[in-house]
Formats: sequence, structure tokens, C-alpha cells
Amino acid sequence: MTQIIFVVTNDKDIIYVPFIQVKVFDNLIYIFICYSRVEIPGTGSRKETWIMTPEEKLETVPVLREEGNQLYNRGEYNKAAACYSEALGILEQLVLREKPGEPEWIVLDKLQIPLFVNLAQCQFKEKDYYAAIKNTTEALSRDPTNVKALYRRSKAYIETWDFDLAAEDLRKLAICRPEMKNTVENELNIIEAKRVNEEIKGRQKLAGKLFACPKSVAESSIL
Repeated sequence: MTQIIFVVTNDKDIIYVPFIQVKVFDNLIYIFICYSRVEIPGTGSRKETWIMTPEEKLETVPVLREEGNQLYNRGEYNKAAACYSEALGILEQLVLREKPGEPEWIVLDKLQIPLFVNLAQCQFKEKDYYAAIKNTTEALSRDPTNVKALYRRSKAYIETWDFDLAAEDLRKLAICRPEMKNTVENELNIIEAKRVNEEIKGRQKLAGKLFACPKSVAESSIL
């Protein structure tokens, strides 16, 4: 579990945010958990990313994530999404510096998962369902059993009427988390009810067209 340490001083609040450094020496992988001392977002200025060192960029990622979480909890979904997107952009820059498959690359790539999931949740709240599907899919491409990503993508699929895909994600979720069986069953029942309702509406619409009285030639002609 990520631990965030807050310290209140006379003039500003300080947050100590953990970040990971990966080093390889003599074919051995060393993972260091460090703490970076930064001001709580909003209380001070932050460097532009283009003048940051790679280490500073990496330290900024959890700060942006925490800022996004705070904004989300206040219901400021667009601002929260901007924080998550900025953090993802920084990680993308750092990933490009590493060789795919190397330990540093893997760690940086995995750090994107919770950011994609959180960004998708903001987009879902803003009813941008296709964007939510895109970003949960990004998370699942890195972690196919991510519970939050599976659940949130299924909810987005329901909103876009992709019932089969939604049900598929829910069944995967039930396999990953058997304790969520009741939740999954409830969601599957909701999907089935929506599907039946849509089929009824479709039949009613078709019946209305079939039995509607056609206009006479005189009525349909343009004078």
C-alpha cells in the first residue's frame, strides 16, 4: 500500500511522496523505495516537465496522482483527469528512454496502470464512455486481471449498449475475484434486462412501421 506522509509547517504543507528507483548492478536488480519532499499540489509552483531531470519527472508522477485523487474526491473530474493525463505523459517520456523488456522499462510501464484506471473513471463520470473504454483497455493490456479496470470497462460497455462485451468482462471479473460473485450476477441481470427492453422497443418500432397506414398518392405528392 502506498504511504503518503504529510507534514504541516508554519508557511506551507509538505508532502513526502514515495517513488521507485530501479538499478541494475552485475546482473542483479535493486529496487529502492525513496521519499521525495514536495509541496502539496496547489500550495506552490511546480517545474515545467521539459526542464526536469528524469529523476525529477519520476518523483512528480505520484504527486500528480495524489493531486488527481484529491480533485476526484471533490468531484472535479476534468481537473483530476488532467492530472492523471499529465502523469501518463511523463511516464511515456521515461518509458521511451528505456529498452522494452528491461527491468526499468517494466517498472515504468506498470506505473501507468492505476493512472489509466483513474483517468477512465473520471471519463466515465463525465459520460465519455468510449474514452473510458480506451483507457481501461490500456490498463488491461498491461494487467489483464486488473479488477477495477474490468469492472469499469464493463460499466462503460453497458452505457454504449455493448452488452456482450460487458458480460464478458464481468465473467472475467468473477474468475479473478470469486467474492464478487453477487455483484457480477446483479450486473449481468441488469444487462439482460436492458437487452430485453431494447429488443421489445425494436419489435414495437418495427410493428409500428408495418401497420402504419400508408399515405395516399395525393397526400404524399408535392404540388
